[in-house]
Amino acid sequence: MSVPNIPNHRLAARAGALLGTGCLLLAVSGCGEVKRDNNPNLIAGKQAFVAKCGACHTLARANTKGTVGPNLDEAFHASIVEGLRRSAVRTAVQGQVENPNRFGAMPSGLADGATLKNIAAYVAEAVDRPGKDSGLLASAVQAPGAGKPAIEKAGKLEIPADPTGQLACAGALLDRARAYPVLVRSLPKAVEGVTLRAQNRKVVLPDLEITVQEVYRFSKEDAVVFLLRLKNTTDGVVDLVPSTFAARVAQERFEQSIANGPRTLEAGESAEAEFAIVGLPGGTRNDLSADNAFTILINCARQEAKVTAAEPSKSSTEVSHP
Repeated sequence: MSVPNIPNHRLAARAGALLGTGCLLLAVSGCGEVKRDNNPNLIAGKQAFVAKCGACHTLARANTKGTVGPNLDEAFHASIVEGLRRSAVRTAVQGQVENPNRFGAMPSGLADGATLKNIAAYVAEAVDRPGKDSGLLASAVQAPGAGKPAIEKAGKLEIPADPTGQLACAGALLDRARAYPVLVRSLPKAVEGVTLRAQNRKVVLPDLEITVQEVYRFSKEDAVVFLLRLKNTTDGVVDLVPSTFAARVAQERFEQSIANGPRTLEAGESAEAEFAIVGLPGGTRNDLSADNAFTILINCARQEAKVTAAEPSKSSTEVSHP
C-alpha cells in the first residue's frame, strides 16, 4: 500500500480535531518502570487513562469501552495509515488536553507536567495497534471483574474500592449530566435515552435549603442524576456529609451510589452538589422517573460556637519557691 506524503503536523491536526469533539478525562495515578522517549512512564499513563478516560473513550489495548467521547482507535486510524508517526500522536493528544475545544465537553486544566506526558505517551503507544499489551503493561491495570465481588450487607450494596477506576460507571454519569448541554449538540449519541427535567424545586431542611436544579434519567444504566444547589440558612457554619445524600419518593428512600459536594458551608454560603442513584442494592432496577417530586436528604449539623478561654496571667506578686 502506498502512503501519501502528507505532513505529520496536518495528520496530527486532523486526529486532534476528532479528539476535540469529546471529553478526554485525565487524572494522576500510580507509577511503574516501562519508559520510552523523554522518559514517559507508560504504566502510569495506562493506569491514569483507565482510571478516568476509559469511562468516556474506547481504547482497545486498555480494554476501555466508553462511548461518551470518540473511539481513540478510530479517531487516529486513518491518519496512522496515511503515515502519522507515534510521536505526532503523542503531540496531538497532549495539545488537545492543554488547549481543549471551548465548545466541547472537555474542561481545561485536566492534567499537566509528567502526568500529561505519561498519558499522551501511552495513548500514542497503544492507539490503533492490534493485539494486547504485554509484560508489565499487561498487568498495570486489574482486569474487569478480577477484584472482590460486591456484597450486600445490612441492606446496602458494598463495592470494594477499585484504585484503577474500573468501577467508574457512576462517576461517568455525573460527567455526562454536567456536559449534557454540550453533548446534546455535538455528540447526541452519547446522551441517547437520557431524559432531562429542570425542576428548580426547593427542599427546606432545618439548617439547609436544597434546590433540585436538574434531574437526569439514564434509562440504559437505570440511573438518576441530581444536580443541586445547597445554601446554609443559618448564621453559623454547617457541616455536611455528601456520602449520606438520598432521594425520597413517597415513603421509599433511595441512597446515593456516588456523590460530590461541600463538607462545610459558612453562614449564608451556597455551593453546587451532585449525586447519582444507580439501580437498587439487590441488583434489580429502580426505574425511577425524572418527573418524580423527589425530597433530597443529607446529614448535616450546625457547628457549635467555639469559646476560647483566656489564659490567666501571672500576678505581679507571684513568687517562685525553692
